[in-house]
Amino acid sequence: MILTPPRRGLAALAIVFTLAVLALYLAQTGRQDQLRYDLNWQQPEPTPGKRPISPNSWSFDFRPLGDILQTARLDGEGRLIVDADLADLLETATNTLPDHLDSDNLERAGLLVRKNFPGKSGERLSHLVEGYYRYGHMSREGRQRFEALSARAALAEQTALQHQHFDESDVRALFGRKMLLQSYLLSRRDINEDAALSTQEKQARLAELNASFSQILPDRQ
Repeated sequence: MILTPPRRGLAALAIVFTLAVLALYLAQTGRQDQLRYDLNWQQPEPTPGKRPISPNSWSFDFRPLGDILQTARLDGEGRLIVDADLADLLETATNTLPDHLDSDNLERAGLLVRKNFPGKSGERLSHLVEGYYRYGHMSREGRQRFEALSARAALAEQTALQHQHFDESDVRALFGRKMLLQSYLLSRRDINEDAALSTQEKQARLAELNASFSQILPDRQ
């Protein structure tokens, strides 16, 4: 069929209208798809194993801990010196942290310790910091229970708690001298309070005790 001029104009107008409606539909569909995306969008899960190291991400101030740990001593080969002095340093440093610190923030603290102490010494110190924080927390929580025990039972409980958070070599290095001194003092008290011993026997027992613990006793010369 041949369209007359007026009909060709109407056909062209219909095509324009159809295209306009189609464009409007596509635009609306795009907005709806975007709306559905916006409504269904969820916060992505954090990447496992990655922790922010910016201080603004922490719930505590790391600087006092870091400043105290800067005084940790290394030997001539750059290895961390683990002894009773380090135990005192760890106690002072971890006391700057809040109680009930969550595992993420404790992990961040360890990460920054390793950053400040590169190499093996940093890994060792980080491990000891995390262990001492947990040990100190448990020790404070059990203080009332320890006080209800005899002195020897309390010492045994404290030693068992140390072994829960440190390996045997670290327990000896950090706490060995202190434990020996406490054991010496308890033995000395038992001897002095033993009514079945004469004065001479007590003196003989004390001399034997002093000889056994001579390495931890101060020089009395």
